[in-house]
Amino acid sequence: MGKYVIGIDGGGTGSKGVVADLDGNILCNMKGGPINYVGADTRTIDENIENIIEQGLKGREVSDCAAICIGSAGVSRSDVLANFERILDKTGFTCPHKITTDSHTAHAGALNGEEGIVVIAGTGAICLGVNKAGDSIRVGGYGHIIDDEGSAYYIGRLILRAVIRAFDGRDKKTILSELVYGKLGVNTIPELITWIYSSERSKKDIAALAVLIEEASERGDEVAREIEESAAKELAKLCEPALNFLGGDCRIAVSGSVLQKNRRIRECFKEILKDYTVINAEHEADYGAMLLALKMVK
Repeated sequence: MGKYVIGIDGGGTGSKGVVADLDGNILCNMKGGPINYVGADTRTIDENIENIIEQGLKGREVSDCAAICIGSAGVSRSDVLANFERILDKTGFTCPHKITTDSHTAHAGALNGEEGIVVIAGTGAICLGVNKAGDSIRVGGYGHIIDDEGSAYYIGRLILRAVIRAFDGRDKKTILSELVYGKLGVNTIPELITWIYSSERSKKDIAALAVLIEEASERGDEVAREIEESAAKELAKLCEPALNFLGGDCRIAVSGSVLQKNRRIRECFKEILKDYTVINAEHEADYGAMLLALKMVK
């Protein structure tokens, strides 16, 4: 079969991987369960890694693997890194390997392995800049409690805040009220408050409300447009330290639902950064992991 490399993007809700030959030609794609040891059952994550690797090794010898790269959250923690090292050893890999952050694999995929900046705005928000030498700078991405401005969670929280403030007269009325009520199946503010502060509520539930902002904006809602502009400004702010680090002359790739699916936020973001080239991510993070694996070979 010949030599090959493996790239895996380990997400919190699911994982994806690719196997490629040493020229970067994709030989197969894999999908699996979550690969994130932080706050998860170790045995389950072990099984998910083994499963996705097994898909990639089908019809191939593990000894022919030239390099493997896995991107996942939490790898700065020694215990998380040790778990990845352990499972790779268990599955028989003796080739060079790289365990890195999911933002690094996303960057490599978004910019096809080249220098530049990636802004990832999904449930959370983070920016990563990498120069030609491979040196990097991270901006943001420190979680929804103290950070993640511009993310879907940020937008969802501002939507709920706008509904509450419109209800008691602190701010102007907004179409978002009827949209939130309809999406959640509630009819009163007390019911909404109960939903918000339920022990079962997660940041993903709040982030899921972000999809309402575009409909309200398209219907001319002033509050919704202010929220969109605020999100765009916060995401553009993430780029400032990275642009300074890289010297300013570089491409900025956007990834994640907020910047890829919301037209107005993307346009506002691009207008703020009009002196730079803003592009959509060229590839996904599993492809980026494969490119990083190839770099270890070449």
